[in-house]
Amino acid sequence: MTAHAFQLEASSDSAVALKSVAVSSTLSGLLAHTQVTQVFANTEREPIEAVYTFPTSPHAVFLGLEVTIGDRVLAGIIMPQAKADRGYEEAIQEGDAAVLLREVEPGLYSVSVGNIHPGESLALRYAYAEQLRWHGKCLRFSLPTTIVPRYGDPAGIGLAPHEYVEHAFDAGYSVSLNVDVTGQLAHYSITSPTHPVSCRASNDGVTVGLTTETTAMDRDFVLTLSATQPVNPKAVSCPNNTADGQTRKAYGSWVASAGLHLPVPDGSAHRPGIFHLVIDCSGSMHGDSMRQAKIAAREIIESLKSEDLFNITVFGSDARSFFDAPQPVNEHVLQITRRLLDGVDATMGGTEIAAALRQACPGPRKENENSNVLLLTDGHVYDDGQIIKENKTRGHRIFTLGVGASVSAPFLQQLARETQGACEIVATNEHMANYVVRHFDRMRQLRVTHAEIHWAQRPIWSVPGDLDCLFAGDTLHVGGGFDSEPVGEVTLAVTYEDESREVI
Repeated sequence: MTAHAFQLEASSDSAVALKSVAVSSTLSGLLAHTQVTQVFANTEREPIEAVYTFPTSPHAVFLGLEVTIGDRVLAGIIMPQAKADRGYEEAIQEGDAAVLLREVEPGLYSVSVGNIHPGESLALRYAYAEQLRWHGKCLRFSLPTTIVPRYGDPAGIGLAPHEYVEHAFDAGYSVSLNVDVTGQLAHYSITSPTHPVSCRASNDGVTVGLTTETTAMDRDFVLTLSATQPVNPKAVSCPNNTADGQTRKAYGSWVASAGLHLPVPDGSAHRPGIFHLVIDCSGSMHGDSMRQAKIAAREIIESLKSEDLFNITVFGSDARSFFDAPQPVNEHVLQITRRLLDGVDATMGGTEIAAALRQACPGPRKENENSNVLLLTDGHVYDDGQIIKENKTRGHRIFTLGVGASVSAPFLQQLARETQGACEIVATNEHMANYVVRHFDRMRQLRVTHAEIHWAQRPIWSVPGDLDCLFAGDTLHVGGGFDSEPVGEVTLAVTYEDESREVI
């Protein structure tokens, strides 16, 4: 499956003309709020039904959708899918305008809009929010603009035939994009590895925009904010003004959120292990991706400890390992590895991830063995369910790193989650080697198994955030609801997989 970035399709297979795209995001602390507005026009001679499929961040919270057709504004309510489908079809049959939104999978939505009259304009406006996290001293904000092939087989993920769309990655659109960076973040170094941007001072901080009005949105827009000093996380709070009185009583008049950096326990940074580096050498990795992968691999092998064991597997249409089994770290083995790495190139054909993982770890993990896989790929797969099931059974922790616009991000995230690893997604020219090395360092760390939050005042409710794929050195988001404005320090007691405990 391939797809347009910012594209609306009529159910009759004719395109609905895109007139403009406007994206507005605000970064405040570790919270990002994004609103996307796209204006289309029906250039056909009869009313049409249109289908629009669009991505968000897989971890985002979808806040709402509004559709304006002429002078009619359509907004939705949440209801069971069968009831929503019936209501939509009845409205279409009666000649009324109607809109139906459904979540296909995390980070992928489909909207059907019925009875768009000839010459009418249609404005789609949707918003979502997400929590950001630090990568060392770097904060990364990504705006998804393309759907596929990252999401693989359209039928396999639940798209109906009328929701399939064809690709046009070279299409240039008139795009207005503004990212308002506020507060402490405005003092950081701001760059984009994916698009040319300009920065200008604003009342609240810095506004980042594209330097060209027309651009090919053939890749996600990525913004990186780099701090020169270690970042001291702060909690943010705001009044719960959107809820009615009964809801405020149940959930609190104030809500608070904090992003806390988890310390690395003494000794865990040097925890020995068995490390399998699995590198995609398919043709699509040609160029900077392959060069960065080799740089990272060299840095990784030079950082290995004498107590470690390691191996490297390269793959494309088939897979081969440098050694028959993981090797001890000594100068003789490292010399062989350096020589073999020099000969690695993106000439191995397709992207057979299943075969590569079987080659790297053919057997199950032994009890109490710290066995880890670092999978580096820019490709997509179609048998993702079977791959996840097979590797979850083997028991090796898999840390995935996806590169570029065509990678199957949801698959890599689920593979990491189900095998108790972690996932990172980077742009092709985003200093990929730094991310790979940092991701490798995470493989030595202890996984978080429990967290307890202690607020300065008693909360009505409190949540420790998502503990899956969370390791020492990562960022944990916590939240709570209160009767009054919360003031004071937030502490967090974290328990790791070896039952050690840290208080932040």
